[in-house]
Amino acid sequence: GEVSLEGVTCPLPVPQIFIATQNPSDQIGTSLLPESELDRFTVQLSLGYPGPDQERKILLGTPQLQFKLLPEIYSRESLIELQRKSEAVHVSEKFLDLVIQFLNHVRNGGGFLSPRAGRDLIRISRSLALIRERDFVTPDDLKFCMSAVIRHRVKGADEFIQRFSFQA
Repeated sequence: GEVSLEGVTCPLPVPQIFIATQNPSDQIGTSLLPESELDRFTVQLSLGYPGPDQERKILLGTPQLQFKLLPEIYSRESLIELQRKSEAVHVSEKFLDLVIQFLNHVRNGGGFLSPRAGRDLIRISRSLALIRERDFVTPDDLKFCMSAVIRHRVKGADEFIQRFSFQA
C-alpha cells in the first residue's frame, strides 16, 4: 500500500495495478529474477508483436503521447466495485481442494508453487467467473487461468497442467 524512494514513503492510491515489461533473458544487461521475486507477479501475459498496420503506426507516431488521449473506461469507484464483486464470487470447498491438489501435484513433481500462487489462482478464477457472469467458480475457470498464473513461477508449467486431473 505504499512505496519508499530515497527515504520518503508515500501511500499508493486504491485500486493499484502494476505492470512490468520483460526483455528476453539473453539480451545484454538483463538477468533472470529469482523465484521469490517472480512469485510476486500474479500473472504473466504475452502480447506478442503488433501486426503490420499497428507497427507502422508505432514507427511513424509517438505512442507515449497517445496514452494521454485514451478515454477512461472505468472510474476508480467502478474498479473498486468490480474488485468487491470478484471477492464475493463463491469458492466451494471442492474448488479449494482442487487448487490444493494442483499445488501439491506441482510440488510433488519437482516444481515449486507457494501459497501465494494458490491464492492468485483463486483470485483470477473468481475474476474470470465474474466476467463470465457467474457468482461461483468452476474447474474450467481454474484450467483457463492456470498457465498465465504459473508459467513464470515454475518451469514446465504446461506439462504440469496437462498431467493434472481437473475433476472437482
